[in-house]
Order: sequence, then structure tokens, then C-alpha cells
Amino acid sequence: MNQEFERIKAYISDKRPFIESTLARLVRIPSVRSAPEPGAPYGRECRHALDETAAIFRENGFAAEVSDDGYSLAHYGGGVRKIGVFGHADVVPVNDGWMLGEPFSAKLIGDFMIGRGTGDDKAGVVASLLAAMAIRDLGLPFAAELEIFTGSNEESGMGDICAYRDAHVLPEVSIVPDAAFPLYRGEKGILRFWAVSRRRFEDIISFEGGDAFNIVLGKASVGLRAPISVSDEGLTLSDGGKTLSATGLSKHAALPEGSKNAAFMLAGALEKVVCANDRAVLSALLELAGNYCEGLGVAEDDPIFGKNTSATGMVRLRDGRLAVSFDVRYAPCTDDPVRTVRERLDKLGFDCEIESDRPGFIIGDDNEFLKLLLSVYSECTGAVDPKPCVNGGGTYARYLKNAFGIASACWRRPPFDLPAGHGGCHQPDEYVSIDGIADAAAILAYMLLRIDGRLTEQYQTETGLSH
Repeated sequence: MNQEFERIKAYISDKRPFIESTLARLVRIPSVRSAPEPGAPYGRECRHALDETAAIFRENGFAAEVSDDGYSLAHYGGGVRKIGVFGHADVVPVNDGWMLGEPFSAKLIGDFMIGRGTGDDKAGVVASLLAAMAIRDLGLPFAAELEIFTGSNEESGMGDICAYRDAHVLPEVSIVPDAAFPLYRGEKGILRFWAVSRRRFEDIISFEGGDAFNIVLGKASVGLRAPISVSDEGLTLSDGGKTLSATGLSKHAALPEGSKNAAFMLAGALEKVVCANDRAVLSALLELAGNYCEGLGVAEDDPIFGKNTSATGMVRLRDGRLAVSFDVRYAPCTDDPVRTVRERLDKLGFDCEIESDRPGFIIGDDNEFLKLLLSVYSECTGAVDPKPCVNGGGTYARYLKNAFGIASACWRRPPFDLPAGHGGCHQPDEYVSIDGIADAAAILAYMLLRIDGRLTEQYQTETGLSH
């Protein structure tokens, strides 16, 4: 291994107590989006997370400020060229069924911290800080300006990064520690919409569940005018048979394989026992089911991006009409998904309310920074011929140029067992390895050094000057 990288690893490995305490400070903030307030467009706790992030950077010797548009910036260096690192401190809502600790308690079990946002993406914020500290404290040559962005709206709209783009010059190259190793070079498009039935229910008086587009709905319940009798697995009757609840299996919307959606569980059971009017609505809803967009008419299996995916995360009644959310992750080859979905819903008696449509992107194989960073990863880990990946999830990378996703922490096997649907991003018992954060931060720091070296070479070639 490179001697420079070994120095970085040794420096960061001595910071384990610091990593624990710093991550815990952030994880204990319940930074789920809430009602906007002055200076806090995504709610008080999201602003609190940004203020705490900026305070942590300042305590460790970096200039940092918080924007009223929902993001913080920290800085190191001051060269002509700019390199960015982009993470986020907001989190998805908490789901039920946590087994190892309270979602915002930052409980430690050995090397592992349990809590909402540990991996997605507060570990990424800590890794960014560690990388900057290593470069500075080891006196490693760094000619560019390093700008570290922490957002508070990544999980629920990305208005923060859009505001940043409007106000700042984009970095020449950016790393987004919110994915996985070795490297991500592209992302699917993300289409979010509500399907709203034109019929009103008659027997069903309530249908509720979920708080976010990007989590497969794990729990939902239905209220009925008259008692019913059902005995399907995962369903529970209460209130004398007038309330039916479903417990499914939640997963990240980008990776719905193996999930069980509570809304479709309820629809399948109720379809057998309600009146003809309500049955028609539920039957139409079931026609839209399918993890891979089969029911929506936009199923694709792209050779690079794989299958399109679909997830339902929320269900509501609006004036007696069923409203169901959909989160579709689609490959660039998908032909006009908005038009196709609208036509499909219309045939089934639903109106389509588009929430957002963010096209995907891919960085070509010949990109010099893609090649550079893959070689850096190989140098750091010994991996032979690592291949770039593409992402079904959505990160800040889609709003930047020359932006590459990496992991916020290297994976480690935990000393505990969890059932399916626990432990991952957007799941109960989300966890991260402290040592894994240290290893990822070292790789990030070395990547930043090598990017800086390449940009310096470019600058000298273009101008005949040094920085």
C-alpha cells in the first residue's frame, strides 16, 4: 500500500472514541422533516442537525456556516479549483419494531451503533470530517479548496442541493459518501406520484399508513363500518372486527425485493369481504402491484441499471377516496414513464398526481476521474479490477458534475442477529460499524488527495502555472 494512505489509516484508526462521540451527537437529533419555520425550511430538528454539524466542524478547526436554505458548508484550503464532499444529516421517519435500541438513542453494541441515520447518512458526515482532519493534520499537500456540504432535505425532496446549486459554483469533482464501494457512477430516474381513486369507498371509512415515499409500507390499518372476519397471515382484527391492521416487511424503495407491502396485503384480504363498489377500487389497486413496475406498465430490465422498481410508501383516504403513493426508480431507456403511468392509472379509474420526476444519469467509462478513483480503491484495498456500479437510490450526485458515490462506512458483520427487514437503511435497527466508518474515511481522504493531484496537473497544463 501507498505510504501516504498508511499514514492516513493510522491517523484515523486512533480516532475511534472521537468517531463514536461525534456520530452519537448527530444520531441523537431526530432530524425527520417537519413543518417549516423561519431559517428552517425542513423543520426545527433538521435545522438543529445542521447547526450541530457546523459546530462540530468549527470545534475541530474548520470554517463552517449554515444557510437558511437548508444546508451547511465547511471549508478547508483555498485553491482555484474546488473539490466537494456531499452528505446529509436528515433521516427518514422512524418505523415500528425496533429491537436493539431506541431509534435516536445512539446505542452501542460492541463496534456497532444502532440508530436512525447511523448509516444513511450521518456516518457520511463524520467520514467527511475525518478525511479533512487527516489531510490537514498530517500536512498532506492539498492545493484545491475542499468544500463539505451537509444537507437536510436529501430524503424528502432535495430542495437543499437545488438551493446550493443556485447560489454556488459547483465543484470540479465531488464525492458523495452515501452509497457503497467501490464506486457509483450513475443513478436511476426517480418518479414519485399519488394514485387517487375516482370512486369513494362505502364500507371502508379509513385507510392509513406510512410517512414517506421511499420506504416500502410496513404497517397500515383500515377502519370499516361493519365488522368482518379474515384470517390471513400478517393481519390483525380489533375493535370488534371493525379495524383491520397489516404488518408487512419494509425496505428501501430502491431495493424492494423481499418486501411485503401492508397496503396490498390489506387490499387482498378486504377484496373478499367488502361491497362491490369497494371491491372495484381494491381490485384496481391490486392491478398496480409489483416490485418491478409490472402493474404500472413501465417494466424494463436495462443491461446497466437492471430492473425498474416500484414501491408504495403511503396510503390515505381523501374525502372517502383512496390515495396511494408510488416511488418508481427507472432506467434511462424507459420511454416516457409519466405518460405511460398516467394512461395506466386512467384505465383503472385513478387520477395521477405527479409529486416529482428526477431523471437519472450515468458517467461514461472513459471519464478520467472514474478511472482514477477505481484505481485508488484498488490501491487502498487490494481489489483486483473493481467495477463501477449504478444506483437505484437517489443521492446528491445527480445534481452535480463529475460526482461519484462511495460508502459512508465499510461493511462489517455485526455480533447480533436480526430478522429480515431490520438493520439496513430505512429499516428498524439501522446500524453502522465504527471501525467501518474509519476505514471508509481513510479511503475518502486518499481519494480526495488523488483528485487534487489530478486537478493540479490539469491546471498546470492549462495555464503553465502552479496553484
